[in-house]
Amino acid sequence: MHGSVLGGELDVGWSTVCHTAGSSTRLCLAHSPLPARQTGMEEPWKQWDQAEIDRQMSPSQWSHRLSADNVIKAHCAVLPTETDESRRLTEYKRDAYGDGAKGEVIDSYLPKDSTTPSIFSVSGLLDLAPVQASYANEALKLTDQQVARYSPLRLINQPHPNPTLHCQVVLAIAEHEPAEFRRHSEKYAQCLQAHSMPVELVDVPAVDHFDCIENLHQREYELTRRLIALASATRTSRRSSVSSNS
Repeated sequence: MHGSVLGGELDVGWSTVCHTAGSSTRLCLAHSPLPARQTGMEEPWKQWDQAEIDRQMSPSQWSHRLSADNVIKAHCAVLPTETDESRRLTEYKRDAYGDGAKGEVIDSYLPKDSTTPSIFSVSGLLDLAPVQASYANEALKLTDQQVARYSPLRLINQPHPNPTLHCQVVLAIAEHEPAEFRRHSEKYAQCLQAHSMPVELVDVPAVDHFDCIENLHQREYELTRRLIALASATRTSRRSSVSSNS
């Protein structure tokens, strides 16, 4: 299942989330220990000049495979075809979140039988404030209200309507990722840990922000196999739970 908070031809990132029923299964590619817990909302990007902010918000500048232009062209060529194929093969329901105004609708593709989800995020862009400060905002035109509303790092400490609802969270980071993207996942892991949420931070070696997602269509790709294993374990766990409660 693939959804993007920001993406397309603007080089501001993709985020992949896999929703399944609650599971205790943990993913391990190259396990990263959680960084030392910090307090407050650290925002190092505020100390950077404009050129560095733009560079950090441009994953194509960090690719080890192709030039900036070519890595985006390749990504745009691969992703629509593979997404359509996934939708063709996967039973799903479509939900739209947001206010319905232009630029405020996010489509998610969730399994029809999903209940309490597990969340699998790949190199997520979890704070939109540096995006708002970058070249990308010429097109996106993010407002302060939208940044506050759609940035997980800015929502994590707000009261949850169901504080007892916990789920397994895996945050995967591509090896060749901008430092600011990496900081988002590391900080989010710290916040979840502070809320006693089961969370794991995972490094995915030898990939950049783009082929980390593109490779998911390959059956033998390690991340694909791990996602399938996580979903299978979840389904088995749920069936066992239903059986024991019958």
